[in-house]
Amino acid sequence: MEEESFENRRKHPRYPLDKKIHVINRATNESLGVIANLSEGGLMLVHRSPLPADGIYQLAIELEPGVIANKDMVTIELGVDCLWNSPAAQQQADAYWSGCEIIDISDQHLGLLVQLIAAVRPLETR
Repeated sequence: MEEESFENRRKHPRYPLDKKIHVINRATNESLGVIANLSEGGLMLVHRSPLPADGIYQLAIELEPGVIANKDMVTIELGVDCLWNSPAAQQQADAYWSGCEIIDISDQHLGLLVQLIAAVRPLETR
C-alpha cells in the first residue's frame, strides 16, 4: 500500500503569506513569532527558539487596521497544538519553524481567519 504524503492528509490547503503577521502567546503576552503559512486548520510559525512539540498554546493573531478590508484592529484568538519543530533552512538565521494544528477557535474567529487568509495570501494562490 502506498503511503499518503502529509500534504494530502491535510483537510485545508496552506497558503504562504505575503505580509508579516505577528502572533502573541496569550500565556506570556509576548510575541511568539510570525506566520509563515496559514490554513483554516493550522499554521506554521517562524520564531527564535523551538516550541516544545505537543505543547498546547493559546494564541492571538493581532492585525493592523485594514489588513482585513473595512475592519479596524482585529484580534483572532485560537488554541493550537504544536505538532513539530525544525530549524529553519537558513541556519545562520537562528530561527525555527513550528507546525501547529488549530484545536480551538470560535465560529466568529474562524470567520475572521478565513477573511485573513483571503486578504493576505499571495495573488498566485487566489
